[in-house]
Amino acid sequence: MKHCLIISLHLIMSGFFAIGLAQSPEDPEPSDSLLYVAPELYNRVNEILAIYHIGPDRDSLLPDEAYFEAVDIIMNDLSSEPEISSVLADYLASVFEENDMASVEEYIAWNYLGAPCETDIVEIVLERMEGYKKMQAGTLAPGFSIKDRFNNSYSLDQMESKLVLVMFWASTCDHCQRLIPRLHDWYTKENNINMEFISISIDTSRHQYEDFVSRHQLEWICAYEPLGWHGKVPTAYNVYATPSLFLLDEERRIISKPLTYRAFIRDLRKF
Repeated sequence: MKHCLIISLHLIMSGFFAIGLAQSPEDPEPSDSLLYVAPELYNRVNEILAIYHIGPDRDSLLPDEAYFEAVDIIMNDLSSEPEISSVLADYLASVFEENDMASVEEYIAWNYLGAPCETDIVEIVLERMEGYKKMQAGTLAPGFSIKDRFNNSYSLDQMESKLVLVMFWASTCDHCQRLIPRLHDWYTKENNINMEFISISIDTSRHQYEDFVSRHQLEWICAYEPLGWHGKVPTAYNVYATPSLFLLDEERRIISKPLTYRAFIRDLRKF
C-alpha cells in the first residue's frame, strides 16, 4: 500500500529562508527524515530555491510566478518516484500555506496533488485554501465573545483599542512557548500604539492552560476554548496550526497574519 509521506514543515526550511520566506531563528531544528533518506534531494531542492531567489532575470516576474516555475522544476526533475512526488508536493503545499502564499499553494494543489492518497491531501489543501481566502488581509474578521479564566466576558466588536491581535495558541506548542514571552515583553514594555491582545488557548487540558498563564503572568486577555480546534472561534478563523495570529485594524479588518515575532514587529512599522 502506498502511503502519503508527510514531511516536517521545517525539513528543508533553510532553503526557503534563503529565498526570504518566513522563518524564526528560534524555530526547532529540521526533521531528519528526508535529510537522512535522501540527502542529495535535500541539497538539490535548496539549490533550486536559492537560484530562483537570486537569478538576475527574475526581477521582471511577479514573485508568485517565479515560485510556480521553481515548483515545476522541483516536481518534474526531482520526483521520479510516486512516493517522492507525494513527499515534495505535500511539503511545498504546507510551506506556502504557512507563508500565506495561497496562489502558489493552489498551483501545487491543482497540478501536483492529484494522485490518490490515504490522507486525501488534495481535499484537505483545497478546503484550507477556501478558508484562507475568507481570512485574507483586508477582510473583516469574524466577531466573537469569549470569557477569561475569571469568567469576565469580552466581545471583539466592543474592544476600544485601536488595534487588536487575536492569537490562537496551546501550552504544548513549542513555537508558542517561545513566541508568547517575547510578545508579552513587547506588550508590557513597548505597547504605545493602543493595541490589545486576545489570546485564545485551544489546550485540551484547562489545567495546562491556567498553569501556563499563571507561570508567565500574562496580563493580556487570556481565554480558553474547551472544544479546542473544533471550537466556534477557531473554526470561524480557520485555524489549523498554533500559533495563529491575526492583526486587526480599528475596523477589525485583517491587516496581516504574522508567523513570527520578527514578522509581528515588521507589520507594526506601519503604525
